[in-house]
Amino acid sequence: MEHAPPAAPAVRETLERLLASETFGRSERARRLLRYLVEREQAGEADRLKGVSIAMDVFGKDGDFDASTDAVVRVQAGRLRELLDQYFANEGVAEPVRIAIPRGGYVPSYELNAIRLPGDAKSATGNIARQPQASAEAAPAADYLDSPTSDEPVPLMAPAAPAQSLTRQLRFFWAAMVLVIAMLGVLILRQGGAFLGGGDTTATAETAGVAGTTAQPVFDSLPLIYIAVNADRAEAARVASSLRAGLAGFDTIDFIGRAPDSTRDQSADPISFVFDIVPGPAAGDVTVELQSVATGRVLLSRNLTSAETAPGVVESNIASLLTSTIPASGAIYSYIDQSDIRTSQIGCLVLDDRYFLDMNAQTHEAAYRCLEKLASDGTKSSLVYAELAALHGEAVTAHYRYPPDATLE
Repeated sequence: MEHAPPAAPAVRETLERLLASETFGRSERARRLLRYLVEREQAGEADRLKGVSIAMDVFGKDGDFDASTDAVVRVQAGRLRELLDQYFANEGVAEPVRIAIPRGGYVPSYELNAIRLPGDAKSATGNIARQPQASAEAAPAADYLDSPTSDEPVPLMAPAAPAQSLTRQLRFFWAAMVLVIAMLGVLILRQGGAFLGGGDTTATAETAGVAGTTAQPVFDSLPLIYIAVNADRAEAARVASSLRAGLAGFDTIDFIGRAPDSTRDQSADPISFVFDIVPGPAAGDVTVELQSVATGRVLLSRNLTSAETAPGVVESNIASLLTSTIPASGAIYSYIDQSDIRTSQIGCLVLDDRYFLDMNAQTHEAAYRCLEKLASDGTKSSLVYAELAALHGEAVTAHYRYPPDATLE
């Protein structure tokens, strides 16, 4: 059954909430590109959304722009697709409208979101039907959001959500700071008591052992991804097959096509993760969980209904799941980056991704130096050399100061 495209006011509301989200908070270029693409398409100028016009209008390139030597539009569009998938898989899971940039072009597409919170579905549909489309299309997005009507329900007018989320994060931050200070105080008291008390060298050594942690190993490899199938229905088999095919296509991980070895010390695998496929809550449902092998922490849990695992449909749902977890901007790299895990290649790829999310001389130099050191150390990773070559091309086209006197030769 074909659904009518979402009304323009609903698209604009989703765009404004998306641009104000935490997911897009770090990337000014991604926000600027998304707003340009959506507003041009909504204004009936989809035929202008070509690489050259985008490079000139969004990224300030001149008329001599050559897409064959300057990949800024393609790279930024790819990053934008990743951020959109990440947003709609997390913050925007209940958005009434999904915005996507289909691969192979730059014209946005829109669809009503099937993954909705039950209480929002009816009001959102009614709101789309009630909005006077002609007047809404004539009003700028900012005016539309600043002038709500009495017919508009609260779920579609929620600009305060990012602020509430920020408040919660600040509370957690200060609570964590208090906890850290308290733990340090206890540790100092224990050490001080041991030294003042005199010759109990055993107690002093034990306390010093607590204070000075053993140097952690540096993990040079990419994240190891396992798959464990703990459901035997046909739907689970289709999900597992799509996961295997999708995971095999990513160069940011090492895919191991089996379950992790339960007999070995799992705490020794801090960069290992497993996709666990289990029966869902309803008949025919399949739940996919992404867990850390070392800690068991669940990074993602997604329930797929029988309709979402049907042949011809399951691939796109699995693709959406993977693009929010596997790239350097996804959940796995974010988890490793925020954990106390020393890495080399993974850390460099995180810096590389940060550059493409926020392209400036400082982020470029940090990523370049990190990858350059891996290359000089003789890394065997082709991904490192490919990303280093891309950064070198960026240094030439953007005239960055590092490396000095960079050329394409």
